[in-house]
Amino acid sequence: MKQRHAAFKGAPRRTPVAQTWCDGLQQLLLAETEQAALDLLVAICSELALAPAAGVAKGRGVYYHSVHSRGRSQAGAQLLEQAIDAIEPQPRLEPTPVCLPLFHLGDLIAVVCLGSKVRPAVRRAMLATLRVAFAQTIDRLRRSAEAQLLARLSASLSASRDPSDMVQQVLSFTTAAFGGTTGRVFLFDERAGDLKSLNDGENLESPASIHVGLDGTLAGQVVQQGQGVIGELEPADVLAFPEPAHVLPGMQGLCVPLAYAGRVFGAMMLVGRQSSPRFSTDDMRLLATIGGMMAALIANARLYVRAVRDALTGAYNRGAFDSALEQSWQRASELQIGFTLILLDFDNFKQVNDRFGHTIGDQVLQMATRILWEALRTDDVIFRYGGEEFCVLLAGVAEPPTALGIAERLRAALDCSLVVNELVRVPISASLGVAIHPLHGALKARELLDLADDAAYQAKISGKNRVVLAPLPAPPA
Repeated sequence: MKQRHAAFKGAPRRTPVAQTWCDGLQQLLLAETEQAALDLLVAICSELALAPAAGVAKGRGVYYHSVHSRGRSQAGAQLLEQAIDAIEPQPRLEPTPVCLPLFHLGDLIAVVCLGSKVRPAVRRAMLATLRVAFAQTIDRLRRSAEAQLLARLSASLSASRDPSDMVQQVLSFTTAAFGGTTGRVFLFDERAGDLKSLNDGENLESPASIHVGLDGTLAGQVVQQGQGVIGELEPADVLAFPEPAHVLPGMQGLCVPLAYAGRVFGAMMLVGRQSSPRFSTDDMRLLATIGGMMAALIANARLYVRAVRDALTGAYNRGAFDSALEQSWQRASELQIGFTLILLDFDNFKQVNDRFGHTIGDQVLQMATRILWEALRTDDVIFRYGGEEFCVLLAGVAEPPTALGIAERLRAALDCSLVVNELVRVPISASLGVAIHPLHGALKARELLDLADDAAYQAKISGKNRVVLAPLPAPPA
């Protein structure tokens, strides 16, 4: 026993450098932020090299910097400048005596520059272990951040019911998480053979969207090939981002396909800031996961839209109107809040079809519906009641001056000539009937609709292109 004890006492102890390395390695593996991990890595590297050290790491949308100068601040600052240049795709300065690249999933994520080479070999082995530990820590931190991001995103989406609002929530969350400047969703338009860019707050089926071609765009490349891409924006890409997005050719873009049930139907793109790190394959992997959520969201929304929207005009259909009218009636009874129903009928529309054909007539209805959406308030809803008849529900509008003012605005907007193409210009107008609940005394929702219909008829026979308020009930005797 004495001999064993003596042998144990004679075993070599850890040197201060080895102890620093062991303690630092443990702290590095437990780091709670990417900045803390870089600080620990640079400090330990400085101890191993017995020289100043500086490092730069790429986060999502941000660079992290760290300097351990060992009392030589100027040397530390120079090393940091060299590390910053070394992590860029095209270094501008001469490399440092020792420049250590660190990789994660094949991407360069950090560079540590040392003031001198690391000696002896045992310290170089320690350094190699540190590089592996740093990559493991970054992977752990990013997986945790991704899980939190996806959880917050799911919670936010579960609280919303509007598909367009959900799309914008996903884009806002994702753009912020990646440190991007803006984002877009592109949907393949089978009729036009190009991509429709959804802008902020725009309806999934809105005809007012900006369109870009499949060729010469990152989104088009992704849709055609079905694979994500990281690249610089082309001039054609920039067309999808109206001001004030400040998106310019040459800025970096990250784009992934939107696919559902094995079919690619669009793309999701993020645009990086010029001052941010370039997108990585790890960024693409995460965006592809979010893109899967987005694709399912849009696919389900489209199924819903087909059930409640008119396929030609994009206005809500007759079934949706019947439900909305009953809901407005019920809400008015429960909350004592009135509403207005406007029924509008396009004037002389049969002549449009007879003269120009039904194809032109369909285009006129589409263009006119777009005018109506633009003229309405945000909360107002338009329905295609049948043929060239449309209904509008004005929630909370129960006074004739307000109701008639809105109806007159719609009439004036529709009193115009539509340029369908270079050869066809079609003049249009509409006659509108207005009925207000409870002002008009209707006992049922259907009676209110009949009152608005009769008023629209009176507008027709009295000269067209005008607004008529349904007659008010006679006061009680």
